[in-house]
Amino acid sequence: MLLDYLSPTPRERDPEARKGRILAAAAVVFGKAGFAAGSVREISRRARVNVASINYYFGSKEGLYREVLLAAHEQVLRSEPSPRLTAKGDAREALGRWIDFCLRFVLLKRASHPVLGKLMAHEMRQPTAALNDLVKRVMEPIFADLKRIAAAERLVTARNADIGVATAAYFPAVRLTGTGGFLSKDVDTLLNADSRVWSIGPSISVPLTGWAVIHFNVKRQKAAREEAIANYRQSVLSAINDVEISLTQIRQRAEQATAVGDALAQSTKATDLIRAAYERGALSYLELLDAERTRLQAELATARIAAQRHLATVRLIKALGGGW
Repeated sequence: MLLDYLSPTPRERDPEARKGRILAAAAVVFGKAGFAAGSVREISRRARVNVASINYYFGSKEGLYREVLLAAHEQVLRSEPSPRLTAKGDAREALGRWIDFCLRFVLLKRASHPVLGKLMAHEMRQPTAALNDLVKRVMEPIFADLKRIAAAERLVTARNADIGVATAAYFPAVRLTGTGGFLSKDVDTLLNADSRVWSIGPSISVPLTGWAVIHFNVKRQKAAREEAIANYRQSVLSAINDVEISLTQIRQRAEQATAVGDALAQSTKATDLIRAAYERGALSYLELLDAERTRLQAELATARIAAQRHLATVRLIKALGGGW
């Protein structure tokens, strides 16, 4: 949870923990007062950091607010259940589940995400530039993916209509034609009543010799429809699969980050104790170096997990955008 960083933690020297405390404190302040009234000094007081740290990590108050808003949406993505479908599932049901998932994410019907709910309430009253970034990075890609799936569904409908047109060629064509006018050998009597002529008659044509052509044309249209259905199913399955994989990776990286962070905190604490014992002459310098090496390995693991988590988030955004 975003607010969990506000609880006391031994990882005071961990840059990621410090950044997390700033984000959590900013979520509380911005959620209560909004962006305009939110105080950077109040955020720094709650996070137990100075104002310079906020500028170092986020560049400005606007940058901090943007990160808080995006982090709140990332939290929703981690907690919302993603659609699940096997390769044999129905494409229409898959589209329904996909739309339901997207609407839950965009409209936030649940009340289980108070941070995002408060932030969006302030945005509705007084929009900021961060809202535009959120729309471009999160919401527009979702709807772009839905439009791509809807286009594939419309293509299936068009292919069904083509089959109907091709099948209609099997049936006889019945025509009723008529003609009317004037006919006279003399120009003076051309427009007389006796000069009027007309004819009407039906005609029917049966494609006796072209049935083979019609048959193969119908089969071709049916094959085109099956291809469109396959593409439609693939669009739905691909969209769901990409999002599900990305969400799973984000969840796994978050769990790994917690475990590695705890290991780093313990390594840092052990290093401090060993350094104090070394300064008293109770331990050798080799033991201190070994403790420092363990702590540095934990720091490298923390940085590696953080990078993998960021990459998973980027892949999620790419999946929601339909592969851009």
